[in-house]
Amino acid sequence: MDLSVVRSFPLKRFGESGKLQIRADFYNALNHANLGDPIVSNTGFGVFSEAFYGKSAAPSAGVSVVPLDEEPRRIEFQLKVLF
Repeated sequence: MDLSVVRSFPLKRFGESGKLQIRADFYNALNHANLGDPIVSNTGFGVFSEAFYGKSAAPSAGVSVVPLDEEPRRIEFQLKVLF
């Protein structure tokens, strides 16, 4: 889900149409871990399932839990002068 928040302020120096606009755009605002399908493995103590991070369900090589296939949350700030 993408969100935008915008606020405009009038600028009298630039005439009737002059405005200062402050804007914040949030892309992938509800970012959360997307787990793949569980993979069944036999460990000797029984049968266990493990869900890995990301769409490809590939096991991570290190300690990092950031999925490489997913898009991260992005926030962009803008300051505009309209005249």
